[in-house]
Amino acid sequence: MKNFKQGKNHLDFLEDIQYDDINTLKQLIRNISTSNLSNNSSTVCCIIADIKQLIKTPGLLTPRQQFVVTEYLIRDKLQQEIANMINTSQQNVSLILKSALTRIQRYLRTNKINWIKWSQQEQDFLIQNYGSMDVHEIANKLGKPVSRVVSMYHYLKRK
Repeated sequence: MKNFKQGKNHLDFLEDIQYDDINTLKQLIRNISTSNLSNNSSTVCCIIADIKQLIKTPGLLTPRQQFVVTEYLIRDKLQQEIANMINTSQQNVSLILKSALTRIQRYLRTNKINWIKWSQQEQDFLIQNYGSMDVHEIANKLGKPVSRVVSMYHYLKRK
């Protein structure tokens, strides 16, 4: 692993892992390997299994986030490869990953899913009023952050 020294029993580096740091969480998911861990491989496999289970937790991640996280962290594909697969930019793949890892971290800390799917009524209201109403006003009426309103609008326009 890049940033973790493996100790005598090859699991000492796990003590340095903190789930409140996105980069550390990403490296843990992406770089953990059972090939060098003879007697303790079951412990590491449990960590990988937990991450895979988190990805499949209903409502935690969007289908697009699930796909990107799986391809990037588990199947070890490059962001540009994933971008080509889903017809988007590498930068957008990076944003999707960051958003997904943030959701996973929040869920690990609180054991709650804070993300709520947009209803069809909310989507219709957004499309009808975006551009004619102030974005902050739309966000207040929908009870959503401005950033989510803007990103949902652009998502719906591309759809």
